[in-house]
Amino acid sequence: MYKWTLERIISTNNSNTIEIDYFPSSSENGLIQTLKTEIITKLNSCNVFDFDYIPFEKDYLNITNQKNEDEYLNLIFLEGIWIEEKHLNDLRNPNLDNYKTLEIGDLELQ
Repeated sequence: MYKWTLERIISTNNSNTIEIDYFPSSSENGLIQTLKTEIITKLNSCNVFDFDYIPFEKDYLNITNQKNEDEYLNLIFLEGIWIEEKHLNDLRNPNLDNYKTLEIGDLELQ
């Protein structure tokens, strides 16, 4: 069983600080990595959520294995599509971007 969290950017703080982080933003193996192309394709083709939701620029979706927190997938909505954030802080800066949680739910992958 996996848990997902959907977040929306609400503001960005301006700063001249440059931060570099080379850690992966998504895990490198596990079932979620095997299915990530299918997950992204589904997200980009239809509304998979069971509530009214229209994605906005920089919406952020984290999917995590509840039994193994080292297995996860981070996605961000940019230029009209969901894409994987492969490296931490590659497509967003959580130290400057302020997000609020929109919804949390469970996902079963097979």
